[in-house]
This record gives sequence, structure tokens and C-alpha cells, in this order.
Amino acid sequence: MHPVLFEIPLPHLVVPLGTSLALLAIVGALVAALGWRARARDLVALGAAIAVASAFAAAGLRGKVAILGPMPIYGFGVMLCAGLTAGFILCLAHAERDGLSRDASAGTYFAAAVAGLLGARLLYVLTNLRDFDSVAQAFAFQSGGLVFYGGVLGGLAGSVAYARRHRLDWFAWADAAAPSLALGSMLGRIGCYFAGCDYGVRLAPGAARFFTRLGTFPRWPDDVAGAGAGSPAWVDQVLYHGLPFDRPTALPVHPTELYESFTSCIVFAALLLLRERKQFRGQIFLAFVTLYGAARFALETVRDDPERGLYGPAAAPSVLVALGFLVLGAAFVAGPSRSFATPVLRAATRALAATLPLVAYAALASRTERTPLSTSQWIALATSLAAAFVWRRSVRGDRRPTEHVPAPG
Repeated sequence: MHPVLFEIPLPHLVVPLGTSLALLAIVGALVAALGWRARARDLVALGAAIAVASAFAAAGLRGKVAILGPMPIYGFGVMLCAGLTAGFILCLAHAERDGLSRDASAGTYFAAAVAGLLGARLLYVLTNLRDFDSVAQAFAFQSGGLVFYGGVLGGLAGSVAYARRHRLDWFAWADAAAPSLALGSMLGRIGCYFAGCDYGVRLAPGAARFFTRLGTFPRWPDDVAGAGAGSPAWVDQVLYHGLPFDRPTALPVHPTELYESFTSCIVFAALLLLRERKQFRGQIFLAFVTLYGAARFALETVRDDPERGLYGPAAAPSVLVALGFLVLGAAFVAGPSRSFATPVLRAATRALAATLPLVAYAALASRTERTPLSTSQWIALATSLAAAFVWRRSVRGDRRPTEHVPAPG
């Protein structure tokens, strides 16, 4: 639970950020031009992404300098890059196996990645508008602040636009990319754990020692986070819950980052199994939306970081969460449950979906505070309903089955 994995020793230098990023944007444009000349769409997409991102960053950091010294390598950044890289390799492997164009699939992935990062930042900014005084602050990615659901929605928009432009079957590509989303969540949440963000509510005094050790976030050294700063859980407990300033650790909380990483691993495995049994184009992506939505909705009940955002009517958690699971269960019955060929299995899964609201109500009955649902819970409900609608139409034959025609090139 330390944000810095290691440091790279560098000499002390003063670097103008605006100028350096402008040069990087030019390099990206040159890479895109070379890719265009060589008819390599993946290089075009990569160069364009570098050029656009660097140009935006250069505009926001114009006139500012960075004093280089030993360079810290942050765990969140490492895991984010690992997730994007592993996801790219996996997506291309699945796309080629499904007969899709490698160049078009790679370009769509890069478009989704860039749009996803922008969407993840945008949703964070919209959720925490009170913390931003200028547009430049909104684009200060180095200060942290990304929302996974924003990344999914942004990546969805970017990939649809790119796929249509290059005549790629988007639903077929989305099936190839869906396991990469689960893999990215699995690795990214480990990065969140290193950073100490997205933590959960306080653990009960009698909680198992295993969870207590995982959920004890420390105050960071002053040379890491600045004088008086620490992990987000420690800071929050000092500012709002009376934790003594000289205490070296926060009181134990639920390590919800690891919970989500574990559930994303399960979703990832389920999607890989489903790939061998899918019945229509888009089913793997819709399964990710359904499975991740249900898991995320449940995990949000034990989240406690103030940056997640709370909206809508306030009520006892047992009531709101039970109603939410009622909606999720109805969406499952209307859509995904129709794909179970065995009547017994279909009936059993529907019965399980029907019991979840009761389980949620009983599990949260002791929590009497009135609170709204979080941003991610609202998105989970909306996307699960949309997925159920598309799933129902697909099973009823309103869209072509699994077969698809690979895009030319």
C-alpha cells in the first residue's frame, strides 16, 4: 500500500513542460504520417493518439516547468499500463481468431483506449466538480482521478465511431475486446490498492485478521506525499472521523480495491468460457456489462471514499440496494437468462436472481443512515437494463447470429 514502487535515479534538470509536450505531439504526428504512408492503421492510430494527447497536455501546461530528479514509478500507473498492454494483446488474439482485420481491430482498440481515458477523467471531473477551479486542472491527469465506468462509456463511444468509419463489425470486435475490459479492471484495481484510493467502510472490530491487515492503510512518508499527507483513507479519517494526526495508520477498512480485482478475475474467466459457447454477436460484451454491473453494484455498498459521488433520493441502504437488485434481477430474467438452454438451469438462475433483493435487504438491515446510490450504481443499473434489452432482441432473432463477414483489409 505504498504509491511508489521504486525510483529511477536521474540528474536534476529543469524541463519546460509545454515545449516538451509540443515536441512529443510533433513526433506523434510524424509516426501517424509514416503509418499512413505505409498503410499501417495501428501506427496511424498510435501516432494520432500520442499527438492529440500531447497537444492537449501542452496547452494545459504551457509556461510550466518540471524539475527532474529521481523519478518515482507509481504503482497505479504501472498497473494501468499493464492492463492496457495485456488487453491489447488479448484483444488482437481474439480478433484474429474470430476472423477480424488485425489493423482495423488494433485501430479500434487504440481509439477505445484514448476515448476511454478521456471518459474516465471526464466522469471523475463531473462527479467532483467542486474540486476543480479551472479547465487546466480538469486535464491534469498527473493529479489522479479516473473512473472505470467512465472509461467503459468513453471507450464504447470511441470504438463505435472508429469501427463504423473503417467498416468493422463492432459487435464482433466488442466480443473480442470484452475479456480485456475485465482484465483491465483486475489489474487496475491492484493499482488502486497501491494508491490507497477507492477504499471501503470501516471493518467491524471482530473482523478476521487477514482482512484487517489488508485494509490497514498507512500514513505515507512526507517525501512521498508532502508534509502531513497520507493515504486517502488515513487523510479522510483524520479530517472527518477524529483519527489522531500522529497515528501511523488508518483504522482498518474493507479493501474494496482487492474485492473488485478478485471479482473481475471471476468475470474474466466466465467470459473466456462463454466465448466457446456464444449464441450471437455481442453476447460476450453484453455478458461483461451484466456481470460487472451486478458485481460493481454490490461492491459499492461497502465503498466509503467521498470521490465516488452520491446522487438521487436518500433512503436506508437496505431499501435502495434491495430495489437496485430487484431491477438487476428483472434485467437478468428479461435478457441473459433466456440463453440457458436447460430449463432447470434457467429456472435456478432466475430463482437466485429473485432472492438477491431479500439477501441484500437482510444484510444491510443494521445500517440506518440515509444515503443515495453512488454514480457507479446508477450506471450499473442503466447499462444492465440496456444490455438486457439488446440481449432479449438478439435471442429472439432480431439481429444476425454469430456469423459475421470480416472487414476488408
